[in-house]
Amino acid sequence: MTSLAGAGFFFFVGYIKSIPRELDEAAALDGCGYVRFIFTIIMPQMKPALATFAIFGFVTSWNNLILPLVMLNDPALWPVTRGLFSFFGPYTTQWPPIAAATVIVAAPVLVVFALLQRHLVEGVAGERGRRHPGHHADGRGPAGRLGLSSARHSGG
Repeated sequence: MTSLAGAGFFFFVGYIKSIPRELDEAAALDGCGYVRFIFTIIMPQMKPALATFAIFGFVTSWNNLILPLVMLNDPALWPVTRGLFSFFGPYTTQWPPIAAATVIVAAPVLVVFALLQRHLVEGVAGERGRRHPGHHADGRGPAGRLGLSSARHSGG
């Protein structure tokens, strides 16, 4: 988990550097304070990076086996992945229960991945859509979204 924290710093710094400087300047001209700028402009832009880091952190914590076994004395507090080892014996291995237990243990990771898949792909690829907030995928700006008609946006 510690190595993930170090990598996260560089991951977020690189992602924040890719956010256009013009957003900061426009927010300053509009009178936006620093804290408001962070929470209303930077954080929404960083959703893919935050989701990617959350998935990596969750999977790392979920798969962590050695540290909890060393630190925790009570077997009731051991991670669920440790329970998979109970299906292995010295003379026999119960493959059907192992397969079922593996699906049960992997289910939370798959659910988290399914919920954050879109953000994960954007975060790893470093793509933020290359658009400013409020712009549509078809290139229309805020004027098209607000229903304002102009020759440039109406195609005429």
